[in-house]
Amino acid sequence: MMSKILKFSLFSAAMTLAAGGLASAEEQYCSGQGTPKAQEQVLQELAAQGYQKIKELEMEHGCYEAKGFDKDGQRVELYLEPATGAIVKAKKS
Repeated sequence: MMSKILKFSLFSAAMTLAAGGLASAEEQYCSGQGTPKAQEQVLQELAAQGYQKIKELEMEHGCYEAKGFDKDGQRVELYLEPATGAIVKAKKS
């Protein structure tokens, strides 16, 4: 009986740790490799792609995170690879 309880406890602990690891992996969109581009350059590149009114550009989870509006005027949150400026994830809100 004690063996079953111990096995269940170990299984539960392992699943909890695995779930925590998955959550961390989901938040990591960017490699964080290379030298980040200057923020001004990233802002200019976003403007050239039609993004406007970028209110903030900060490092978040290894990515540049930018909040502003797309060319259609919809609010967006962008995650960009710092070294290249490539958009790796875009969320509309």
